[in-house]
Amino acid sequence: MAVNVLSQEKPAELLYVADENFRHPVTQSLPGLPVGFTPLASQPGGMALDFIRANLFDRQQMQPVPASVPGPDNDLADKLEHFVRRAAADSAAQVDLTGWSILDRDKRQMMLHGGLLAPGDSVRVQVAAPVQLGNRGGLITLLNPDGLKVDGVAYTQAQAAAEGWSIVF
Repeated sequence: MAVNVLSQEKPAELLYVADENFRHPVTQSLPGLPVGFTPLASQPGGMALDFIRANLFDRQQMQPVPASVPGPDNDLADKLEHFVRRAAADSAAQVDLTGWSILDRDKRQMMLHGGLLAPGDSVRVQVAAPVQLGNRGGLITLLNPDGLKVDGVAYTQAQAAAEGWSIVF
């Protein structure tokens, strides 16, 4: 998000547009910036956003909004808070599976492949040696990167007999 509320131009009308699916090459360099406000040099080809010269969006979509006024959802601070809260919730809810592992009932461990797992998503784990799942039932334990148990499932002999089926936990 780029915000300039200190304009010296009169009238200093603040315009706002939210694009839920913004795509532009400049965003590829954003993850390298520190969290928070970051002063950027205003130079051609730099990271400082100039929506006119860089053709970032259709400026006709912009709406005037006050920088800060009392009341709910009526100023820039309120509009930005919506996106900041959602981004924080999205990033906090995702789990990076790098370093996670499963254990069988005999404590044999298999590392999981990395990748982000979002809420409601699932991942299929193809069990491989040294982990072995018994045909008479057993336990599968999920360990986080610190080696702490975060979940587990017990399966029965009847479930194990249904070869090719998945067990969800």
